[in-house]
Amino acid sequence: MFRDGRQAGEYRKFAPRVMALALMATLENVPRELMERSDTKLETFTTELADLFDHATRKDAP
Repeated sequence: MFRDGRQAGEYRKFAPRVMALALMATLENVPRELMERSDTKLETFTTELADLFDHATRKDAP
């Protein structure tokens, strides 16, 4: 997905493997975080994660 997006010009230049590993680590660890920390505000948490990957891959600054 990241490699194809870069080749299509949809993402900025970055190492697709590194980004994929970061995303996979996030997906693997989020459920545990949410279960162990019942005080986590789900909406804030998910918005922050979406923003993190959006900013990490965005081709052009907003």
